[in-house]
Amino acid sequence: MSVLKPRQVYVLSLAVLGCVVAAVFLLVRQNGPELPRERQVQLIKTGSGWVLQVDLVNHGGTGEFYRVVTAYRGAVRDSQGINLEPGRKFRYTHYFPASKLAPGGKEKLYVAVYKGSNPAPVAQNDFFLE
Repeated sequence: MSVLKPRQVYVLSLAVLGCVVAAVFLLVRQNGPELPRERQVQLIKTGSGWVLQVDLVNHGGTGEFYRVVTAYRGAVRDSQGINLEPGRKFRYTHYFPASKLAPGGKEKLYVAVYKGSNPAPVAQNDFFLE
């Protein structure tokens, strides 16, 4: 039986260490937490208007309060709050009919998502309906 030289032991230990680091990195990456989805705001054009969708997911360990605010033509049109328990999902939807659009113009739609009692929105978007 041959005895490994110190250089061979060193190279072998580096290879094993590299495999362990790579395995840990891959496991953490696959099982890590998802990014918050508060910012998933989309406006969908339909044949008769637009549908606003905001997807909320609470990835925290405690319940969170969210508020979705929409402003249209310079005034708040809807403000809806919801308490989300950990791991729960909620989809906010609001319909904007094309028949309410000013003739020949485009209307600005402002959407903001607030979390907890924070006065600054965690997401805000401007859309133009035309």
